[in-house]
Amino acid sequence: MSKLPAISRAGHIVLGAFICLSIASCAPHTKRNGRTIDWLIKHPDQIKPEEREGVARYKEEFLPPDPLSHEQEFKLAKHNGIATDVMLEVLKISGGSAAQLKNCSDSPYRPVAGINVPPITDESKFEPLRKSLKKRGYDLFITQQGQVDRCGLMRTTDPFVIVKTMGTSGPNYGVGTDDVIAKLKEWQKTMPLDIVGAADDLLYVRFNRPSGKSAELANEINKFCPDAVSQGTSLESDDGDDSEAAGLRRLTEHIDKNDVVCFWWD
Repeated sequence: MSKLPAISRAGHIVLGAFICLSIASCAPHTKRNGRTIDWLIKHPDQIKPEEREGVARYKEEFLPPDPLSHEQEFKLAKHNGIATDVMLEVLKISGGSAAQLKNCSDSPYRPVAGINVPPITDESKFEPLRKSLKKRGYDLFITQQGQVDRCGLMRTTDPFVIVKTMGTSGPNYGVGTDDVIAKLKEWQKTMPLDIVGAADDLLYVRFNRPSGKSAELANEINKFCPDAVSQGTSLESDDGDDSEAAGLRRLTEHIDKNDVVCFWWD
């Protein structure tokens, strides 16, 4: 069974004035006077006024959204231009509940036109559903809401709308959303490509590169998004070789096999 890529990112958030939470250090269990973030979430009546914003931000950043009732899901779909039968078809495969899609490049997160559902990691289910939805004017794509893996669903067949809407960028490298779109369109002129997913600093693309030119593309990707190699394919080593050269070689192999390439601007 083929699985789609996923990536976990370290992050932090300040809860009120009394605790610093870091997903990399199991922060939900960090104690201050016997209180933990997990405990506070389970006992909302015990949350102090100065803690409310921090708890809400933590939940939005690190936890799946609270489940909606069927009536709430139907209203959500209608509000975002998603046909009810389409939403139900997606939920039948993803399971779980739908939620409002958000642009997480903004703070606070900004609602955008679409919904998100639990991730569909089995490519044999994801791809046929995605192709079927495209014929009906929808785009199903891999995304993240905060640090939580999800699938997004929007009423569009223009993949660049997905990138624009999700605000995909690499601010640490001076790469804006328009730069990302421009580079994708540049590549699209010379080869077919499929934008499989987008989030605030993530992009998933499948390239159909002519045989023998994958290494050239791998080098271009490395220049545009160094973390795709340094924190991506370089870390996939089974032999202990995490050098840039080894990472570029593995990225070339990904492209040759028509695998999804993950761009990540850390």
